[in-house]
Amino acid sequence: MTRMIAGNRRAFCRAASNLPVRYGTADYIPEERRKESFLTRRGVVLDMSGGGLSMLVTEDIPIGSTLLVELTLPGMMGAPLLLGEVVRKRPHPGGAHWTLGLCFLNVEQRVQDRIVGFVFKNEIREQLRKRSNI
Repeated sequence: MTRMIAGNRRAFCRAASNLPVRYGTADYIPEERRKESFLTRRGVVLDMSGGGLSMLVTEDIPIGSTLLVELTLPGMMGAPLLLGEVVRKRPHPGGAHWTLGLCFLNVEQRVQDRIVGFVFKNEIREQLRKRSNI
């Protein structure tokens, strides 16, 4: 069960990241083609949660687009393929890049649990780092 914190609209805790991600548009994937063959573009995950992620890309992708993303998590065997909808976008301050907000559409419970575990481990590491710098 997920508990939302008062004032927080998100159902999951988010953690900063700099993980590489491969992705491709998934509005139509013919059955006879392997889904992995659509992962022709690369980006960087800026933050993630069990419900979605924010990523930096070099192209302007319209809100409402469906993307297939391959997320590689440290310590996780294999890279799950996740379907997500672009729900937010904004130009990145650095220039020719875009920040996209993706909401997962098909995340399996075991994959979601691994993502949430990764997020909590990162959050604990960050809190310990902050405390050691005090």
